[in-house]
Amino acid sequence: MSKLRRDRACGDATIIKTVTVMRAILRRAKRDGELEHNPAEGIAKPKQHRARTPTPIRPLQVERLRAYVLEPPEHHDRLGRRVPPRAGLLRLMDATLISVLGYCGPRPESEALPLTWARIGRRSIALRATKSGIVVERSVDLLPQLAQDLRGWRARVGIHQQLVFPTPAGLQWTGHDWDNWRVRIFQPAATAIGLPAGTIPRDLRGSFATVLIYEGRPITDVAAQLGHSPTMCLNEYGRVFKEFDLAERKPAQEHIVAARELVGRVGWRQRGGLRYPLGTRRTARRAREPPDAYRKGCGLQRRSRKPSAGFEPPMPSRSRQWSPRRPMAESPA
Repeated sequence: MSKLRRDRACGDATIIKTVTVMRAILRRAKRDGELEHNPAEGIAKPKQHRARTPTPIRPLQVERLRAYVLEPPEHHDRLGRRVPPRAGLLRLMDATLISVLGYCGPRPESEALPLTWARIGRRSIALRATKSGIVVERSVDLLPQLAQDLRGWRARVGIHQQLVFPTPAGLQWTGHDWDNWRVRIFQPAATAIGLPAGTIPRDLRGSFATVLIYEGRPITDVAAQLGHSPTMCLNEYGRVFKEFDLAERKPAQEHIVAARELVGRVGWRQRGGLRYPLGTRRTARRAREPPDAYRKGCGLQRRSRKPSAGFEPPMPSRSRQWSPRRPMAESPA
C-alpha cells in the first residue's frame, strides 16, 4: 500500500475502498475456517486528504448560469455549420436543476437527482441520502424564488411525473447521464460566465451557504441545512464567515431577487468589467460570424473594427473576379 501511495498509482480513496473490501473478504474467510488469522486486520488505512478546495458560487453567478442555459449563444462546428440548440424543455430543466443545486444545497448525485415531488412541501424540502448504508434525512428551507422555479418546471413536465428531474424515458438519471450533463451543459456554461477552471456542480452548494451566512444565521443552522458538522462547515466556508458583516445582513430572497433582476437587465455576458445585454449589435455580430478555421478555409477575411477612411466599393467574390493570368474561356459559337 505504501508503494502505491509513493508511486501514485491510485488515489487515497481507491486504496481505502480496496482495503475495506479485502478486510471484509478475509474476515469472512477466517470465520468460515479457511484462514487462521486475518492478515489485513492490522493494516492502517491512509487518511484521505482534500483533493481540491470548494469554490463558493455567488447568487449572481448562479443567475448568470441560468440565463446562459436558458438562452445559449449560437454555436458552430469546425466547418462553420450552425449547431442546433438544445430543446426548450431540456433548457428549462437545466435552469431548474441549477436553481435547486444553488438555492437548497443538495448533493447532486445522491440527493438532487433522486428528488421526488412528494418531498417538496410548501416551506421546506426533505432531502434523503445514504451514508455507509444508513439513510440520513434532513429538511432544508424552500426559498420563494426556488419555489417559483419549481412551479414553472412542474407546469411544463406534468403532474403525473414523480421524479423532479427525470430522463426523457421517465427514469432516474444514471451515472453516465450525470457525467454527460456535467461535461456538455454545466462546464461550457461555467467557462462562458468566467468561473474558475475546474468548477463542478457540487460547488453550487456554496451559493446556498453564502445566502444563509449573509442572512445572519449561526453556524449550527448553516451546518444543519447543508448536512455538515459545524467543524466541517467552518473549514469549508470560514472565509465567507470572515467576510460577513452584521451591518450588511439581508434576507436570502433579497440577494436572489437583486441578482435575478440584474441578470435580467444585462444578460449573462461580461467582458472587461462591462456587461453587455443580450441582443446588442456587438453580441449578435459575433454570433453570426463563422469561426476562424472556416473563415480561412473559404478565403474570407476577418472584419476590421477600424473605421474606413472613405467609401470603398465591395469587391466581387473570388469565383467571379477576373484575373489577367487566367483569361476567361470564350463561349462556343
